[in-house]
Amino acid sequence: MDDTSFASGGITGPNPLGLVRLMDPNGINALGTGIGHDLVGFLDEDWSTPLVMNDRYQADPNTYQRGTATWPFQNLSDGPHRFTVRAWDTYNNPSQSSVDFTVVSRAQLQLGAVRLFPNPSPGTVHWQVEHNASGDSLAAYWSVSDGSGRVVWAQQWSGLATSSVLTAPDWFGTDPSGRPLPNGWYTAHVVVVRPSDGQLVREAERLILLRP
Repeated sequence: MDDTSFASGGITGPNPLGLVRLMDPNGINALGTGIGHDLVGFLDEDWSTPLVMNDRYQADPNTYQRGTATWPFQNLSDGPHRFTVRAWDTYNNPSQSSVDFTVVSRAQLQLGAVRLFPNPSPGTVHWQVEHNASGDSLAAYWSVSDGSGRVVWAQQWSGLATSSVLTAPDWFGTDPSGRPLPNGWYTAHVVVVRPSDGQLVREAERLILLRP
């Protein structure tokens, strides 16, 4: 949902973009060639209402084997949903996959899962947080504290949230001067502010730094 960093089970706002990455060595049938062989999506397993995505498929440059299809959802109800996509290759072999997501009203700014990976980490940490304010201007403040509560790293970002996932700059397990920090437990903090209404939300997740 919204971009390829979304993990099944995450949260979105009411207008998420369903995004599908397709790959097949024989090529993708995006023309609907053959009866019932359209590239289609289904919301909440409503098999009687297919979302035909043939015209929304875009092949990657210089290849017929990979591409992306999208479907813009609008005004979805709050709560859990499932987006299922069925595709065919050019040899009439089908494939189907689903993603689960929960719509949370944008009126109340909320954060979902905080993802730190790898965790334990040998040094470099990739960091993402889900939210329900895609399309809004946000400010995010990222920090890491050690076991004594001392902040050992901090970054900030502001701009338009173009998806339901915010991605922090990578942390390399170092202090502000670039010196490697000792192995042990750390806490990753994220604070997100929506300037338009002043709402502020925060989350934290434990992290283990474990260099060989």
